[in-house]
Amino acid sequence: MGKKIETGFFMGKHPIELDRIDRKLLNIMQKDTRLSADFLAHEVSTSRSSVQRRLKRLRDSGLIEAEVAVISSELYEHKILSIVEVKLKNVRSDLLIAFKQLINSHDQVQQCYYINGDTDFIVIISADDLKSYEQFSRNLFADHHNVESYSSKIVADRYKVGLQIPIHT
Repeated sequence: MGKKIETGFFMGKHPIELDRIDRKLLNIMQKDTRLSADFLAHEVSTSRSSVQRRLKRLRDSGLIEAEVAVISSELYEHKILSIVEVKLKNVRSDLLIAFKQLINSHDQVQQCYYINGDTDFIVIISADDLKSYEQFSRNLFADHHNVESYSSKIVADRYKVGLQIPIHT
């Protein structure tokens, strides 16, 4: 029997049932979305048309939110990647929403996590060089009225980068 996945937070769609084949497809698709339906059908032991129907259902439900291109690290090997811990002065709802919107409006922000503990946010930022990172972080954090403090760590090397979520089959 499949596991019921509540998708109310996925674009307001209805809950869907995931069986073993759906979960295998999701695991494979997280690694490479360019694989043909024929290849996927072979990997999950079903027909090509079944794979196509399942993928459409997973996309329509919102469980597959996007299919993106992962750019070779050769293109960005000279860029600065920084992990920034941000502590806000006030986490009142309206100020929190405003800060999240501000973070979301900048393409340099690669990822952002609202967390528990001494720090309120972890922000991953990509910049062309140290000077542009310093200017960006000053504008975004140092000059922001609700930022109490921030601490940056410059990434020396990337060992593992990904957004894959392990799905147990």
